[in-house]
Amino acid sequence: MGFRRCLILCMLIMALFVGTAAADVAREVTDDAKFNVPYNNNTIRRMRDRDELTAMQAGAQKNPTVTITMNQEECAAIYIEFGNSVLPFEVQVKDGKQWRTVASWDEAYAQAYVEFESAKELRLYFPTGKKYEALYIREIFLFSEGDMDESIVHIWQEPLEKADVLLLVAHPDDEVLWFGGTLPTLAGEKDLDVTVAWLTCANTCRRLELLNAIWHCGVRNYPDIGEWEDIKSYNLQNLYSKWGKDDLDEYLVRLLRRYQPEVVITHAYDGEYGHAAHKACAYSLTRAAELAADPSYDTKSAEQYGAWQVKKFYVHKTSDNQAATVMDWHVPLSAFDGKTGYEIACEAYRKHASQPQEKKGKEALYHVQDAGEEHDASVFTLIYSTVGSDVQGGDFMENIPAAALE
Repeated sequence: MGFRRCLILCMLIMALFVGTAAADVAREVTDDAKFNVPYNNNTIRRMRDRDELTAMQAGAQKNPTVTITMNQEECAAIYIEFGNSVLPFEVQVKDGKQWRTVASWDEAYAQAYVEFESAKELRLYFPTGKKYEALYIREIFLFSEGDMDESIVHIWQEPLEKADVLLLVAHPDDEVLWFGGTLPTLAGEKDLDVTVAWLTCANTCRRLELLNAIWHCGVRNYPDIGEWEDIKSYNLQNLYSKWGKDDLDEYLVRLLRRYQPEVVITHAYDGEYGHAAHKACAYSLTRAAELAADPSYDTKSAEQYGAWQVKKFYVHKTSDNQAATVMDWHVPLSAFDGKTGYEIACEAYRKHASQPQEKKGKEALYHVQDAGEEHDASVFTLIYSTVGSDVQGGDFMENIPAAALE
């Protein structure tokens, strides 16, 4: 075969390969669909307006349905961001005059992704039996066949059974504001098993924001979202009087036993800017870390999960900075194409779109704390360790046996 023919053949093969690869990428086809949702009170448009502050709300009914009729395209995957309630559902396609179930979803995740055989007539069926349930959908996305763009669709893995690291914070956005590059570095770059736990989540909008933020940081296992009342207080005792100090301690003991982290990280004892919920994380988790290792405390969770001894416990920057451990969040991370942990944390904060992002003077009103700032997100204190003191520094996992991370 001559050189020219060989070159042409190679070009044709490459073109075919590129075309095939392009065809494997799923396309969003939501705009091609017509939706029907009974009792939606003219809110149906809100689940496709790409505004997570709004939601389609269908009145309480038995077995709510969302019927979808495609015009030109076929639908092969659905992605739902739920509002107030997360309901299990079935994907059903029209088979003659009957509806046939081709996929189902029964996880309690606020972001649900389901693939199925492509179809032009389908419906989402939410089986509630005799119970009346309202349906809240903040956003819905429809896709053709192909690979998903994970910057849009978050296909969550199950919550961890065993974590390398547990990061406990009080509110959505705290995970980046006060902890900087912790999540991008540990979960994204080092590929450690990281569980993020929040005590409070004021509303379902903020729940979606926190999911989007930690996904951006490289976390792929669904987090732990608590239901403690979001109380704005700067008095720890006042907060404990409303939450119950012993109740919170027991809750955190169960959290530690449930996820069995080698390392735990949480807020500063002074609550950063003094917020009582931040203080509660630090003080209650300090007590819980000791209690979790005692099998005689809360025997129910000890029997369910076993007692657990945390190996290292860090709090965010303390007021006197004694025994400070300093992290460098300005190291380029290969997992994020050379961006630093600090840069990724700043991008993740912007996922919290309902929170103040505007400028006040030269600084953002709220922003990820950088090195040298008042609440420097790179400074931590090792409260205790069962594996020895940090010597090299700059690494939460220093002295943790490799076998414990397998």
